[in-house]
Amino acid sequence: MQRLMTWGLVLILSTTFLSSCLKSSTSQPEKLTYLYLMHMATTAPSVDLYFGTQKASSNSISFNTISGSYTGIRPATFDVTYKKGGGDSLVATIPTAVYDTLMPYTLLLFSDADGEGHATRIFDNTEGLSTEKVNYRFWHLAHDIGPVDITIGTSLVDAGRSLADNVGGNAYNRFNNQIDAGTYTITVKEAGTENVVAKQEDVNLVKGASYTIFLKGSATGTGVKEKAVGILRNF
Repeated sequence: MQRLMTWGLVLILSTTFLSSCLKSSTSQPEKLTYLYLMHMATTAPSVDLYFGTQKASSNSISFNTISGSYTGIRPATFDVTYKKGGGDSLVATIPTAVYDTLMPYTLLLFSDADGEGHATRIFDNTEGLSTEKVNYRFWHLAHDIGPVDITIGTSLVDAGRSLADNVGGNAYNRFNNQIDAGTYTITVKEAGTENVVAKQEDVNLVKGASYTIFLKGSATGTGVKEKAVGILRNF
């Protein structure tokens, strides 16, 4: 099970970036940009998070940590830096970009096939979501596992997905896969075979909700780094 971390505890509240939803009891709600955090880099250490030059995490963030929900910050332009927890060693960066109010973003830390840490910003596009079906997307984030197929229930829903193939594009980051609501077993298999890599049983998928389903961990990992199917509800 992934570790949920509430952003209110992770991020340092600051007048530069973070804001409450209301400026005052009589003002209009402030327009914010919303961020979600995922540390899925199996080979990376615990990290400290920086927005520009400002440290944005009060505690080091360990592998398998996801934020429990989106948190709003004031729109701004900044780069994102991940440093080794408690030190200055650079783990990964996201180039300077505008964080506006048009859509929410996921900040994803992941490992490549060589075990090097990388980070990326993903647009969590909410356009075209079904209110009658379950919306979902799948990410392959297990750095030492080859291409995989994904089955939900008894249906093969995706095939030949490779490591971090969602990075650098939009196709795999949209919640444009849809199925009926229900309780399912989600199974990830080696591509083109019946060899099970990992599975999650009794997953309740709710009508109208949007989920990120992902393969995480390592082929040889144990404990928190054991290969597994993760699932989070975005909306």
